[in-house]
Amino acid sequence: MANPFEEIPELAEAQKKMAQKVARTAYSPQKGDLIFSLDIQYVEEDAFVAIDVLRWQEGAEKVYLSLQKAGMEYRPRYFSFREGPPLLAAILALEEKLGEKASCLLVDGHGIAHPRRLGVASWLGVQLDRPSIGMAKRPLLAVDDPAGMERGSVSPIMQNEELLGYALRTQAGVKPIYISIGHKIDLETAREMVLQLADQGYRIPEPIRRADHAARAFAKGQSHLGQVF
Repeated sequence: MANPFEEIPELAEAQKKMAQKVARTAYSPQKGDLIFSLDIQYVEEDAFVAIDVLRWQEGAEKVYLSLQKAGMEYRPRYFSFREGPPLLAAILALEEKLGEKASCLLVDGHGIAHPRRLGVASWLGVQLDRPSIGMAKRPLLAVDDPAGMERGSVSPIMQNEELLGYALRTQAGVKPIYISIGHKIDLETAREMVLQLADQGYRIPEPIRRADHAARAFAKGQSHLGQVF
């Protein structure tokens, strides 16, 4: 049996090259921008993708569901190569169906706050050349200081004196989430967008919660929380 922690040189090199393409530029969301929020669940190698679609400052539209295949077996540090391809395929198919491209992606996963600076949010952003934000429930890198307890408080995620993300307290007194740049966005804009979307009193931003619930149900054979396409 292959060692799951063994290095895969060709993938490590691909990560390095893609990480160099990440742009830390400013995306300014405009009213009506199409925002895709993505989550995925697995049953063996079947990937059950949920994409929550909303218009910025106008509200949620619908959750869409798509059955894809995992990109590769699970390997630590190379998660974007497993999760990225089915998410990418679902995004492209949905954009074709809608006749419109997403302005920004919110991904349940890491961006540059990753040991090789390329989590799945960055992988998708670079592949599509779109603004993307990574949002994760657990950090991959150390967070030295806890965020303050009030809503909106942050604590920096640093490595080698480089700011890579924030531990962000989305609700007063609850555990933080971990956000980072995916691609073509700056960290403050990512923070502001995530905080605005966490407006229902929950730790997780509402569109990611909807996508998560829909993907979990879809993986159990239930499609009532979204539209299969």
